[in-house]
Amino acid sequence: MIRCIKQPTSSVLKVFLLGCSLLLLPCSPALAQGCTQAEIKTNIAKFDDIDNTTAKQAIVECGSKSVYLLIEALKTDKSAAVREGAAVALWSMGEEAYQAVPGLIKALRNDDSATVRSKAASALGLMGEASYEAIPDLIDALKDKSAEVRANGAYALGNLGKKANKAVPHLIEALRNDKSAEVRANAAYALGNKKEAAKSAVPYLIEALKDETSLLVRITSVNALEQIAEKTKDVAPQLIERLRKDKSILIRIRATEVLGEIGEPAKDALPLLIELLKDSSVYVRYYAASALGKMGTEGIQAVPNLIEVLLTDESIDVHDSAASALVEIASKLGKQKKQLTKVQLEQSILEFETVIQRLEQDTEKIFQDRWIESVRGGLYDLQEEQDSRSYQKIFREGVIIWLTHMLFWLGLILLYPKSPQVQAIFFWNPWVRKFFGLGYVGIALTWIPFLRSKLFAPFQESLLSDADLENFDEQAYFPNLEVERKGKNITQPIQEAIPDLELPIVLEGESGLGKSMFLRHLVKSSKRIIVYLPAEKCANGVIEAIQAKLHGFAQDSGFLRDLIYSDAIDICIDGLNEVTPDTRALITSFVESYFKGNIIIGTQSMEWQTPSCATTYVLQPLKPKQIEKFLLSRYKIMPPDAPISGIKYKQACEKYIDTVLPQYQSEEEQRTVRRMLSNPMDLTIVAQMIAHGQKPDLLNLQQQQYQYMAQEYEQLYLRQFPLEAFAETVYQMRLQDEVAIPADKWFEELICMERHKMVFCRLFVDHAGNDRKEWYFRHDKIQDFFIVQTFLGEGNDLPNKHISDPRFRGVYFLLATLLPWDAAWRLRETLIQYAANTKDHTVSDNFVQLLLSRQAA
Repeated sequence: MIRCIKQPTSSVLKVFLLGCSLLLLPCSPALAQGCTQAEIKTNIAKFDDIDNTTAKQAIVECGSKSVYLLIEALKTDKSAAVREGAAVALWSMGEEAYQAVPGLIKALRNDDSATVRSKAASALGLMGEASYEAIPDLIDALKDKSAEVRANGAYALGNLGKKANKAVPHLIEALRNDKSAEVRANAAYALGNKKEAAKSAVPYLIEALKDETSLLVRITSVNALEQIAEKTKDVAPQLIERLRKDKSILIRIRATEVLGEIGEPAKDALPLLIELLKDSSVYVRYYAASALGKMGTEGIQAVPNLIEVLLTDESIDVHDSAASALVEIASKLGKQKKQLTKVQLEQSILEFETVIQRLEQDTEKIFQDRWIESVRGGLYDLQEEQDSRSYQKIFREGVIIWLTHMLFWLGLILLYPKSPQVQAIFFWNPWVRKFFGLGYVGIALTWIPFLRSKLFAPFQESLLSDADLENFDEQAYFPNLEVERKGKNITQPIQEAIPDLELPIVLEGESGLGKSMFLRHLVKSSKRIIVYLPAEKCANGVIEAIQAKLHGFAQDSGFLRDLIYSDAIDICIDGLNEVTPDTRALITSFVESYFKGNIIIGTQSMEWQTPSCATTYVLQPLKPKQIEKFLLSRYKIMPPDAPISGIKYKQACEKYIDTVLPQYQSEEEQRTVRRMLSNPMDLTIVAQMIAHGQKPDLLNLQQQQYQYMAQEYEQLYLRQFPLEAFAETVYQMRLQDEVAIPADKWFEELICMERHKMVFCRLFVDHAGNDRKEWYFRHDKIQDFFIVQTFLGEGNDLPNKHISDPRFRGVYFLLATLLPWDAAWRLRETLIQYAANTKDHTVSDNFVQLLLSRQAA
């Protein structure tokens, strides 16, 4: 295969060839002597001999050991031959002798011998970064009286990378005006190495192409123009002129090669390149064929000539170049087939059919099958384009029909949020969606996020209704909670563990630790479509619960399942511990069926089989520092008329934290106090009492909160709070799975309870358009306190009646501390027996622990 030497030999390369010859010498006694100081000095002294090659090689073999002695010889030796030899040896070592740079600079500046100065310049060009400080001196060397010094200085500047870019103006000056052809050639070489930085040299390099006095200057100028890539397209006319006029075979070879590298911008050279296919030089013919393959679609003009080359040229290399050019032309025509006119397309097909026929007729089989297949590939693309144009009318009509259909459905999507009829008939009706949607509409609705969000947009309020986000107070949310991942024993902030909803997650935590607050915060801050489901509403299944929130339009449960599986909707389920085992099983089965869905489940700790695909995080009680931080943060949610606020509230909290534990004597009481202080729900009640100037009793916190509320109620209404009747109402609400407290019967009581943060009010508009209020308990613990009142009393059968009902789980924990000791002990035995029979220990284990704590206290 043809290989073209791009950089011709200059005088600088003579030194290089000398170095190579040194390396090729056989081992001699001088090389075997070693590298002691004395031996190195002896060899340096031999530089003065006529035959000093062996001594120089021995010095080079010693490497860095000889550098300092060579530097010394370069500086002080009286013999110019020794100083020259030292510079050549340092040049041979290259960057290994970087310490010699200062000495070489001094020699370049001051040595009386032009030969020494020239060799010093050559060596500085090979010292890498260490030679950057020599750049000013090398620039000065361009004005040296010795042509050899100037030539080597230019060559060295070409080897010193971007740091020597400031030499470009000086190199241009040398290229234009130096009398030495070698200096001009090396200046052109150096400018080529500067690439983009030497754009300003392009006009002068073009002018140098006309230097009839030196072939070397013309060749290096062509090489330089090739390297300054961005500007080479501007020199195509000059290269064409050189091809026509220059008699040098090297110039014609390089000019032809560079025209090929310019490619399509040099298409004016096509006639000349076709003519050069018959040049006497095999190299010129080779590069002419190669260049024709790079002329883009214009290369089609050369196809007949390239075929002739394939069949008649004696050089295999030229054969391959012509075949490769034909492949490139076919490939480019295939890629640019859309831009071809009808006439060009027909001409191209005809030409390449001829190419394949001629190749297949080759009896000597000198052409590899890959050439034929490659040309056939380009021809196939062209024929395919011709066929496609024949069917363009049909295709356009099909596109118009499809666009009309798509616009029709896009119009329906725009109407969708405001039209229940469109929702029910077109989108949630499986038959209409599948048949009138031509199959792709359902897929688009399932997998395109924008369309999915449109699909659920009308139901956004319904999907989040149970989260009651209108009454969610971000100031009441405490973000510094921590969780521990089950099985990993790694504690981390909840915001890092669950930054957003992704894949199934179970969030466990005892009552009051902030599960529901976090879930509501997650729902409110989510940018995606999300549904909030109380677990009790999933008694018939999660899909069914979601369908119920879509106002009855989502009758296609299969489509809804596809949407969930494609992450169209995130799902938040809260209160799993409050439902029956059957409901838990349905929820677990749903999560395992949609193991890639974005689902989070909130539950208190209990014995149950978590979904195998879910990651479980356990909410951790507040740590001492978190307790104080949480308590201080509650001032944001206190009523404006609270007796203690501002700095006084902060001082009261700090005092309370410092004094609370010493109030309790037994270790068991102190453990109970720490547990309650680490519970955000209980700590919120503590903050409320502190703000009202009250002293919290942590062992009887719920009762104390109620008593303060009841006292205020009695002062306002001059009657006792109707605890027994109100408790019965709350009990019936739990039985009927109702969450709104009937305000028409208990309005005055609710107003007072709201002031004490036991309930909150929610405003809404009923079906008649009237404003209404509904009241809800702030937490299940507060509701459980009132329900437990109905469980107390001798002969009460409610404790035995609701053992199997998970809705009353929290009530039994209160009974452990409120029942008389004997009654509590009997209930303990009943719960243990129930757990043994049903394998359900969700209540019995915690009840026993609470009873033991009570006994120890």
